[in-house]
Amino acid sequence: MIRPSAQRLSADMRVVSAVCTFNEQRLRVPLHLSSGTITDITLASVEVISEGSNGQRATGRGMCYLSDMWAWPSVTLDHATRDAAMRELAAHF
Repeated sequence: MIRPSAQRLSADMRVVSAVCTFNEQRLRVPLHLSSGTITDITLASVEVISEGSNGQRATGRGMCYLSDMWAWPSVTLDHATRDAAMRELAAHF
């Protein structure tokens, strides 16, 4: 059962800003997969600032590795093309 005080909480939030940056990192030891060998990987970092209906702001940060070699194996598209598509998708959202 939900307490009456919890029902009055508002989840009205809006995104004030969202910034996505990318950093290429070289692996100390290459990772060998059936789809190929990974020697470097793209790290996507995101910072989002949100604001509640009461004007209070909060900042959230997160990171995720974008690796086309295991997430999107392909024999028709090269690594640079797949990595660029993953970066564009990450930056779009």
